[in-house]
Amino acid sequence: MDRLRGIEYFVSAAELGSISAAADALGVSPPAVSKLLAALESRLRIPLFTRTRRGIVLTRDGEGYLARCRKILEDIESAEAALTIPAQSPRGTLVVGVPPNLATYCIAPALHRFRGRFPEIIIHLRRAYRDSDLAAQGLDVLLALAWLGKDDLIASRLAQTRFLICAAPAYWAKAGTPQVPADLATHDCLVYRIPERPCLISGRSLEAKSAPPSNSGPRPYATSKAGSSLLH
Repeated sequence: MDRLRGIEYFVSAAELGSISAAADALGVSPPAVSKLLAALESRLRIPLFTRTRRGIVLTRDGEGYLARCRKILEDIESAEAALTIPAQSPRGTLVVGVPPNLATYCIAPALHRFRGRFPEIIIHLRRAYRDSDLAAQGLDVLLALAWLGKDDLIASRLAQTRFLICAAPAYWAKAGTPQVPADLATHDCLVYRIPERPCLISGRSLEAKSAPPSNSGPRPYATSKAGSSLLH
């Protein structure tokens, strides 16, 4: 027999004091309720009801069984209700791997809005790069400035960036202003480069003169601002 259904039928019949009333409440026929209650008593080997002309009355054993059955049904309802909470209000801890520059300029300013929308999610930011091992670092998600190129991860593009050619006025006055991408080959360039990706301008690879590439934003910016080179 279906134990859970038997408990539901038993509780309904006990609370309403009538098999017919229980059948109406459950949307089934009275014989269906009677049959399941009889099977329940047979399995337990204990009479749960005393049948009278006016209806049914719980035995002493039936009263004790009713209290426990009510608790079982309440626990089931509570468990099912708890499962719907995450879908309505996400909660928990999210460990996000992110490069330092991206964390400083993009993620940190957006955290306030994120917390306002998802107050029950705790964000932990950890320094990580595109070649980071998510499992080894305990990361739930990785924000990278490039496609990961890993078959075991699911990647989605969140946004696009663009690179600009910048320099201090003092540098332009000293070295002149490039007119076409090829002119950059004669300039001292501090190139912000994502590891393992070429620096492209108009679809062509750019080889900077003298200055090595960098993947750290603030230091090249400070050097370029001082007028010693242009920044790409």
